[in-house]
Amino acid sequence: MPRTDQKSAANDGKKRPAAPDEESHRFVKRIAQHLREAAESPNTGEDFAWDEARVANAFDDAVENMPPGAVRDTFKAHLDVLRELTVEMCFRPRAEDFPGVGEPGGPDDFEFHERKKPYREDFGNMSMAELAEETERRLLKARIEIPVQYRGDTKEVLNWEKGKEARLEKCVDAAWATTERWCDKTKTPDDSKTPEIIEELSALMERIATHTASRVRLATDPDADKEVAKRVTEATHACAAKVVLIRHKFRRATPKERRPSRDRARTACHDAAQLCGDTRWRLVFQLAKEIPEDVGSEATGGGGEPKKKSRRNVVGKFGCNDQVLFDAALGLAGFDKEFETKVAAEGISTFAEVNAARVNDAIGPALLPPFVFDPALAAADVEAGRPDATLTDICMAYEKALRGNDWDFMEDSDDENAAKAGGNEDEDEMNHLDHYIALLRVIRGAAALRRADGNLRGAEDLCRFAARAPAPSLMLMNLPDDGSVQVADARATSVELAAAGAQLWAAVKAARGAAEKLL
Repeated sequence: MPRTDQKSAANDGKKRPAAPDEESHRFVKRIAQHLREAAESPNTGEDFAWDEARVANAFDDAVENMPPGAVRDTFKAHLDVLRELTVEMCFRPRAEDFPGVGEPGGPDDFEFHERKKPYREDFGNMSMAELAEETERRLLKARIEIPVQYRGDTKEVLNWEKGKEARLEKCVDAAWATTERWCDKTKTPDDSKTPEIIEELSALMERIATHTASRVRLATDPDADKEVAKRVTEATHACAAKVVLIRHKFRRATPKERRPSRDRARTACHDAAQLCGDTRWRLVFQLAKEIPEDVGSEATGGGGEPKKKSRRNVVGKFGCNDQVLFDAALGLAGFDKEFETKVAAEGISTFAEVNAARVNDAIGPALLPPFVFDPALAAADVEAGRPDATLTDICMAYEKALRGNDWDFMEDSDDENAAKAGGNEDEDEMNHLDHYIALLRVIRGAAALRRADGNLRGAEDLCRFAARAPAPSLMLMNLPDDGSVQVADARATSVELAAAGAQLWAAVKAARGAAEKLL
């Protein structure tokens, strides 16, 4: 199909057949427009070789499959005329065949033309204005709803939802790049942050947060379509965690006196409740990526009064004014009582009291990903970790855990199915351990910020808060057995590691490496 735009369209002088009525003419015009757009799409490729005969046959099929009624009867009665008119509009369009002002896809349909533009990936070469435009464009694409004619087709709906998730990832990537540029004072100094630009970006980030939250709600709302909910994968939840960071960074990099009311009234704690709900471990993991590995070693170790130091760049790039972001990741209560009560009542999120009376089954969001605990394997971990355990003892402990009490040591242990079954379990166990270490880093970072802010009691409370996450067996069995940390109580171990000095914290990293080799 030849690619023709409105400017190059011209009247060839050939007389066209006339549609029997205005409705039929609009129908043909719309079909021709869709086909021309498909031919011009960068995703079409070279295999879009629709000739006039194929378009004519496709039109006949479209009419044949229309719902029964007067419209279909009219089209079938004038099939030859409408078919010929469709071919003419597709292959030899005139200026009047293109949408006019006020029509979908017309010259004044800004969103339509923005959505047609291809993605730009060269974020480093873009100006601040171009980054904002690209982010806005990607949000428009991410919010495109499925055409009405496909809404009853389950397969089409599910494929469309899958595409919406991919477009959301694209949008969040651009928003992240925009925020990073906004935070770079060398490239975007404060005097360039005018009230107009601030308002534009603030509103844009809020719309991204609202759209992302609506996607998350598809997976968590019990009334949502179950098949559609399955299309909300881990990628959407990861985007939600990044959006919390994006909005917080934007606020912090915007001069306080120029922040719009929406950014003065809300904090990362509000965003995390709406976007992450009752599972904060994704936000914990995302935040941990931006925290130095040796976080808290100086601030929490050694006892005594903390040294006088700057309130900025206490934990990497994070300062005392970023405490709210760490509180959001940990799901702590106390930032907005009215909001917390409302959100909890709606079943969106619970909140954790840092000094809750009990640790087991305490109220609060999940801080670690779900992991199916296997008591037999945990017992084998302890047995294999004994200082006097021989290689035979270790092998027998794990074989017994995997095969049950009736296993005979002299049996052939080459069970291919068991090996295949254990592969994913090992990966899940390492993933759980990595998220546990990320949680410790966030708690240590939050405690370091409390100390730098002069709140020593608050730092101690946060370290005790770590007892909510018992240390995994993979961590316990690989920590030093020199008495520097006790491993009899997994929750107490977490508290000690949250408050550990540099030497013991380095042992955590070593334990992680040993666990990876073991698996």
